[in-house]
Amino acid sequence: MTVIPLDDERTPRRPWEWTLGVIVVLACSMWVAYRLHPSLILRDTTTNGGDMGAHVYWPWFLEHHWFTQGRLQGWSPSWYSGFPIGQYYFPFPAVLTALFDLVLPYNVAFKIVTVLGPILLPVAAYALAEQLEFPWPASPLASVATLYYQFDVRRVHGQTTWTIYGGNLASGLAGEYSFTLALALALFFVAAFAFTLRTGRRPWLAILLLACCVMSHIVVAMFAVFLAVLVWLTHRPWRTWRIAVPVGMIAALLTFTWSIPLVATAPYTSSMRYEKVTEYANWLFGPGTSLSVFGVAVPLPSPVWLWALVLCALIGGAFWLRRCTLVVVVWATTFGLAFRYWPADLAVWNTRFIPFYFLALALLAALGVAEVLRLTAYLVRATVDRADALARRLHGRPHEHVPLGRDGGLFAMHAELPRRPAAARLRRRRDRVPCTTARQLRSAVRPDSPEPIRRRCDE
Repeated sequence: MTVIPLDDERTPRRPWEWTLGVIVVLACSMWVAYRLHPSLILRDTTTNGGDMGAHVYWPWFLEHHWFTQGRLQGWSPSWYSGFPIGQYYFPFPAVLTALFDLVLPYNVAFKIVTVLGPILLPVAAYALAEQLEFPWPASPLASVATLYYQFDVRRVHGQTTWTIYGGNLASGLAGEYSFTLALALALFFVAAFAFTLRTGRRPWLAILLLACCVMSHIVVAMFAVFLAVLVWLTHRPWRTWRIAVPVGMIAALLTFTWSIPLVATAPYTSSMRYEKVTEYANWLFGPGTSLSVFGVAVPLPSPVWLWALVLCALIGGAFWLRRCTLVVVVWATTFGLAFRYWPADLAVWNTRFIPFYFLALALLAALGVAEVLRLTAYLVRATVDRADALARRLHGRPHEHVPLGRDGGLFAMHAELPRRPAAARLRRRRDRVPCTTARQLRSAVRPDSPEPIRRRCDE
């Protein structure tokens, strides 16, 4: 009988898997950097385009007038006959610009910060996938998915529509570079937070990343907090709340020098009064296409290949009960509903939620490809082993156990011949089996293991 385990537990990566993952991540980041024209980035010229020109001035002013006094905001005598510079926008990108300006010309330092988010996004997606325990090879595929995400512009009726809402390259180069940088920091934060919840180690890293994310873009900070709460709820919240609560509180305290004045003086700001985008079907499911079935046009979401992979991810996640798939599905559903039902003129424009929805779809597509590859690998290995078992029978050899372990394919599983009991499946949880390591467990449950070993592990 062939047994496919519910392999949602974390398994150690083999050296070739780590090597392949690093190569894919570096290739994705280098491709983004290449497409951004490094020769132009390193040229000492003033960047422009969209809202970008309005962002060039204020980091320079803060660096030369207020950062030297240990302050993140102050007064500028420039526009509007003077205004509180740095108080109503995000200080962390300006701080990064000032740091780069110590060794580089200001224009070059500013341009490096504007492209830092897109270059880091594939790395952040890989880190998130690893720490949320995406099934191999979904982690490197998540980095590849960010390429589709960043270069997408959502064409509707031949026109590009996703050019200023944040997340993709078109938006970042039009002035939303803080959004993309904050998005990369958010993914790094959630990855570090999941690691801390699982191991109890390095809480300072999650705290620092969350504080930097908050001070890079407040809308992305909302996304980061939501995703962190969702991850916490899937990591034994009745035990890990002692870790989660201090991480959130200390990160908030680190931002108070900027966030408290922002909240206290928010009534003095004016709303841009953007109209709510109401083309819900186009944004949530694409412009749409149709399939002719017996002369009847059946509407389909577009692009069809993306939604087909999302469907594969949903089926595989439901069959193998994958916690990571559940997290991404809830993530996509929540921000899709937020885009649809967010009230008009309520502090945040509803299109601000679309980038998070699109990123979740891209990660679900990566999970879908991984599910297809894993199932294909299983079928190939199972067919080969069944043929080998049949050959053994024909030669008069007794039934033998035929392993399909981690050395035999993309994922761990067991294929067993008839009249052989299936090995017990033990979950890797410290609270259930604190007496031994996972490697010792696998050796302890071999069919030929003596009974005392089994009893010792159960105690």
